[in-house]
Amino acid sequence: MNIAAIITLGVAPAPAAEDTDCACHNRDGVKVPVGQTSCLTVGNRSFTARCAWSQNLLTWRKLHDGCLSSQTQAPPAHQG
Repeated sequence: MNIAAIITLGVAPAPAAEDTDCACHNRDGVKVPVGQTSCLTVGNRSFTARCAWSQNLLTWRKLHDGCLSSQTQAPPAHQG
């Protein structure tokens, strides 16, 4: 075994993606499980992101600009 392999084996692996207690939270406080996507808005820009591990922390990973219409905000309530 070479030194690089020994160093790599010494790093603790990230928790499994299927761990149901692990989730990212959006601004509304909605939990999004690891591996799932959500529409996020920062400032006036919306984008689709996936909840993912980075080292041993959960983070949002941007997938692409914009969101599917089903992920955007609900239409305003009818006033009348």
